[in-house]
Amino acid sequence: MEQKALGFYFKSISNNFAKNFDDWCRSKNITSTQMRILIMLKKSKSKVRQKDIEERFDLTGATVSGIISRLENRGYIVRESDLNDKRIKYIELTDEGRKALDENYSKLVQCDKMLTKNLNNEEINELYRLLIKVYENIKEEGKC
Repeated sequence: MEQKALGFYFKSISNNFAKNFDDWCRSKNITSTQMRILIMLKKSKSKVRQKDIEERFDLTGATVSGIISRLENRGYIVRESDLNDKRIKYIELTDEGRKALDENYSKLVQCDKMLTKNLNNEEINELYRLLIKVYENIKEEGKC
């Protein structure tokens, strides 16, 4: 079997995963990015700045602002300005947002399990280790 470039596999996996998860999210009337932001907010141990979301998901301020506004309109999050610096916005999950996330989180877990269904724990740990290294390389080096 011909071995394809790593980029082909990364892109193919990403496209397939995204399509499956996006289709499912769309059926629940939420985008996959909105869902990932809700997950980030739930897992956070401290206040989350809008800037943190921009950096985590590699999105522009305008894009995140629009996503946050839509989540806010649905009652899933609240946005507050910093008392000392009004430019800094903090985002918090509401009870309604927690409920929506809890109802839908199992699908993301199911999608993750599908990715590793034929791997044992040792292989899964090695995959994580290697993917983190590749991710750090691309973040450090930037463009190819």
